[in-house]
Amino acid sequence: MKEIEICLGLDTKTPLTARSLSGWSALTGLKARRQLLVAHYFDTPTGLLARSRMGLRLRRESGSWVQTFKAESTGLERLELNHRLAQRQASPRPSLLTEGLPSKEQLLALGLKRSEVTTLLDLETLEEQFQVEVRRQTWGLAWGRSQIELAFDQGILRASDQQQAFTELELELNAGQLDDLFEAAQSLSSHLETLELKAYIEPRSKAERGFQLAASNLRKTKGARPSSKAKGSPRKLGLTKSHEPQSPSTSDVLSLHLQIAVDRLSQELIRVLETQDPEGPHQARVALRQIRTLFKLLVAAGLVDPSARLEEKASELADALGELRDLDVAEEKLLRPLESQLSFDAAVTAAAVAISEQTNRVRESLRQRLLQHDCRRFVLTVFQFANSLKGHVGLPGAQTFANQQAALFRRRIKKRAKLEPTDENLHRLRLGYKALRYASPVLLKLGADASLAEDARRAAKAQDRLGNDHDRAVMLTTLQRALGQQELPSHHQDRFLALAQGFLIGMK
Repeated sequence: MKEIEICLGLDTKTPLTARSLSGWSALTGLKARRQLLVAHYFDTPTGLLARSRMGLRLRRESGSWVQTFKAESTGLERLELNHRLAQRQASPRPSLLTEGLPSKEQLLALGLKRSEVTTLLDLETLEEQFQVEVRRQTWGLAWGRSQIELAFDQGILRASDQQQAFTELELELNAGQLDDLFEAAQSLSSHLETLELKAYIEPRSKAERGFQLAASNLRKTKGARPSSKAKGSPRKLGLTKSHEPQSPSTSDVLSLHLQIAVDRLSQELIRVLETQDPEGPHQARVALRQIRTLFKLLVAAGLVDPSARLEEKASELADALGELRDLDVAEEKLLRPLESQLSFDAAVTAAAVAISEQTNRVRESLRQRLLQHDCRRFVLTVFQFANSLKGHVGLPGAQTFANQQAALFRRRIKKRAKLEPTDENLHRLRLGYKALRYASPVLLKLGADASLAEDARRAAKAQDRLGNDHDRAVMLTTLQRALGQQELPSHHQDRFLALAQGFLIGMK
């Protein structure tokens, strides 16, 4: 069976209760069912299931045990296989059964190699990795022509001595229309806003978060570094598995790539919310650039109304992320090297403290923005639109369309390359290279000439070179603006900026 759900994550300290949640109009007159669920998740010692975005659990439900196998799919779907164990096996924790696993053919169809299938079907290789304890309240509600289950979960992930609390709201489509699920999620998100509660789209399953916790625990206890395979992004690997028909329509290709991009965006926004990793804002902006490029193609294909302003909204979110990204780059490439070489200089030390404080303020302001309904609404809207494209008739001349768009991207680059090489013009040229690079996988899938692949490779190299130039061009301005927001003595500020400018000249 397929499980289709939308999950909203909340801070564990959020004062959300079933009583305040019942104020949502969709729950009027409905009573909640309460459950205490305890689940045990398994994997091979090498993390086969985690790498493949799959999960295998044993969970006690209403006095009996259920073995469940799940596999992530594109977008919001998960493939799910449930096997209820006999009551006589409901001892402290029963053994896994091969009957509760997909067949060899099904596992191969999910993208596993034959050797991996053999390993997985040998239950002796599976070890418990973590547990999940959940206090759950559920409501069955009608929305439009659909039946939807709302689950309010408060629980803990446990992996040895590591644990992670979570609070989340899951909306699962039991029967009916996918659009109804999105509309219900938008309405629930709006209700949380009226309660002044912060929430975010949670794209990670409990299995994915649990495997991450177990991996971090292993590194902490053994000091081990993950293998090169373990470092790969399970999310990215899973999404590149194609479930498309042999000859996909224009809309199917655009739908798949848009789902991949918005899924990546939701993952990276989580990284911005939970860590200070500078790659979070950077990769979120990359995903937004991909989304904007895809919307330009959709407008050109006549599959989206420009008045929806989705590209504009993506641009606004990218600008907000850009402020933090610019500070991260300036700190990494300019401030830290200056600190290491001039640690004795009072002006450098004072500026470093002031810039760090401003970066933290910008990061916190961005996080608050990402927890607002407007951000959730944008992500959900793009997800919904991507799903609505499935099965659309599309364009009859996909190959012609693809070559026309590729030619348009090339002409734009040539035109910008002829302009005077100012910082602004070079930045616009870089954006042209980015657009061609991000559009090329879609256009090639639609039948564009193979030469576009080589153009995309050259565009990636040119983009990187111009990116370094752009970083140098904005670093000093970024730091100057950051210092302007802090109460730093003018003599310290002037000396630091003079030193920074000299350092930049040396970099060039």
